[in-house]
Amino acid sequence: MSFFNYFKSSKHKKQHIIFNSIGKFTYNKTDETSSFEGIINSTIGKKIVLTFPTQGNEPSGYQTAYYKDIENNFDMILQQLKSKYPKASVSNYKITNILIPDQKNPYYDFDAEITFQGTNSIVSVILNVLNVEEIIVIQ
Repeated sequence: MSFFNYFKSSKHKKQHIIFNSIGKFTYNKTDETSSFEGIINSTIGKKIVLTFPTQGNEPSGYQTAYYKDIENNFDMILQQLKSKYPKASVSNYKITNILIPDQKNPYYDFDAEITFQGTNSIVSVILNVLNVEEIIVIQ
């Protein structure tokens, strides 16, 4: 194998892709963490990057169920956000990312993070048991 063929072969690795009830997800590994990531269309938004950090071979039942709980309780989450941070009128924002770590993942101490993108700011909402625990605003 020539020197240049060595680098070419690493670019043609087969990706681990899974399909579940939410959509299509591709496996990604960065340093010590691994995750499944997909771009989904949902009742709460279009082209949302949904990330499931995992320690297994696929997203867990807990992760997919928690995502469906977010969808089903999204109005309640928005009401909590509005009462805790009245300046954030996220009705004009687009949901860009949702991250739901597995329940026993030692790298995360929350149940989910939802990121909203506005024209001049980003709002990150941290959830625990579907309750808004923390709000981070970047302007």
